[in-house]
Amino acid sequence: SMESAEQAHIPGGALAKGVMTRDGDDFLMLVLPSDYHVDLDSLNGQLGRSLVLASEAELSAKFPDCERGAIPPLGFV
Repeated sequence: SMESAEQAHIPGGALAKGVMTRDGDDFLMLVLPSDYHVDLDSLNGQLGRSLVLASEAELSAKFPDCERGAIPPLGFV
């Protein structure tokens, strides 16, 4: 996250963040520089998908051992 980058004195673009999305029952992790934002409308148009951001409740169910807002960098591996 940008907060982590600032604390480590690293430019935000040098760190990656995972953004969990869902399309129906499929979960997909988007990995992007920590200073970027996702334009889901544009991405859905390019991919032909119906991605939405996964909810905190969905993330808690998928990653019960992780703190709120933290997800493993490799997702469900």
